[in-house]
Amino acid sequence: MAKVSYNNPNKVYPITLEEYEGWTNKPTWIFNLSISNDEELYNHFQSDCRDIIERVVKGTTLAFNRESAIIAGTADLLKEWAQQLNHKHTWAVPSLLLDLAMYCLHLVDWIELAEIHIEEYLESRELDSLAELISKMDDTYMPIEEPVSD
Repeated sequence: MAKVSYNNPNKVYPITLEEYEGWTNKPTWIFNLSISNDEELYNHFQSDCRDIIERVVKGTTLAFNRESAIIAGTADLLKEWAQQLNHKHTWAVPSLLLDLAMYCLHLVDWIELAEIHIEEYLESRELDSLAELISKMDDTYMPIEEPVSD
């Protein structure tokens, strides 16, 4: 990501986003805050998130590191969910606001949100890890042993 200098359009500066309120950046915090502050939207989001996690767990049987694949897959589907939600409510939004909203969605750290919501999902199921969830959903799953360092 970069921004162009107004004085010299050929000069490009990197855009840096700082951590905000304990989150990766402000757009990630805003997205999570917006979802969390609307009970109906939050319940809808959590329900969709559960479906997404379960769908991704079932669909990542061939991945070498299923835990990482589940987090990445969940992040991709959460981003898609947010974009679809944004498109559903755009009929009365001027294009400038819509463009800004879509730009902000590209700045959201979807991996961070996926990890947070996977953790909530695991807690609601009284599970300690993704490996435990996978083993409950797939009898053939054998977690990769972490190498022990001496």
